[in-house]
Amino acid sequence: MNNSKRLFFPAAAVLVLGLLGLAAWYVRSNRKPESAPRELFGLVGGEKMGVMSNPEIQSIMLKEANLKCRIDKAPSVEMVDKVTEKVNFIFPGSQIPTEFFKASPKAGMLLQTEFIFNSPLVIYSWDVVAEHLMKMGIVQLKDQVYYVVDLPRLVKLSLGQKTWAEIGMPDIYGPVSIFSTNPVQSNSGLMFAGLLANVQAGKVADERSIEPHLGTIKEYFRSLGYLENTSDALFSQYLSNGALAKPLVVGYENQMIEYAVKNPGQWNQHKQKVRVLYPRPTVMSVHQILALSPEAQDLIKIMQDPRVQQIAWKQHGFRSAVPGVVNDQSVLDTVSIPAEVQQVMPLPNTRAMTKLYATLKE
Repeated sequence: MNNSKRLFFPAAAVLVLGLLGLAAWYVRSNRKPESAPRELFGLVGGEKMGVMSNPEIQSIMLKEANLKCRIDKAPSVEMVDKVTEKVNFIFPGSQIPTEFFKASPKAGMLLQTEFIFNSPLVIYSWDVVAEHLMKMGIVQLKDQVYYVVDLPRLVKLSLGQKTWAEIGMPDIYGPVSIFSTNPVQSNSGLMFAGLLANVQAGKVADERSIEPHLGTIKEYFRSLGYLENTSDALFSQYLSNGALAKPLVVGYENQMIEYAVKNPGQWNQHKQKVRVLYPRPTVMSVHQILALSPEAQDLIKIMQDPRVQQIAWKQHGFRSAVPGVVNDQSVLDTVSIPAEVQQVMPLPNTRAMTKLYATLKE
């Protein structure tokens, strides 16, 4: 090979490298700056603060839709009153607040509403209480899951102000009460009021059959004294105060699962004594996002993504409300829960719930 050919190849290589470097510089210098995340502000029920703050879910929001979510905790039933033009979405705990919103003067703001999660209403209790109720035939253990198989009798004891001493538990002070959140502020409390109405009516109550029981239900909630306005606050009280102070507490199924996953050390201290009782029948809390801006419609798509749904189940205990997404019970080795929630009854219709809410608010 002559000298001219020897010189050609190194020179060509240098030229190619130079052109590649020039091209890279051109791409970098002409690249458009990445747009800032689209920020959303929403009002969220207390039981969903954990899932909406989950770093993995926030990462998916940012990566897939360039969304950044800022949230405030608000009682579900009060969300309608708290909505302003700065609120992009609300995320209450059931269809009741959704119907209240649709009937409000702010209904024109609503662009879309979709189901995201399910969570049955349960009664949190303790070993000594559950065992006594089992002896009375009110609670039954099946496949390591506790069921309230005689809910009408338990409700009758509560509404009738029977004391714990009268039913054989003198160490617990006061009447047999099932504590809930404030029904005029919080969704779980209002759902429990609806369940009481169904039990009293002996069927799914409507605006006529609920009428004779409104006074009794109102007096029951009045007898409970001060009530928390969010489910997470009540659940925290339940765990910290123990069986003698809070023997029976209404909550969402997911709360115990989320607590066990996030607090394994504390859970080891509680798990031998706490009991999750599934009423038969119960009512299902269907958590919906109400989109009040186009960006919030993109949030709905992200929250319905199967990846997000699985994170919500494995880390926060929310059952999926999205068709086709399966919740694998085997991934949860913390709390004994049924694979499927049986004997779920609808809440009273909107007119009946509106009448019940108005009575409780008086």
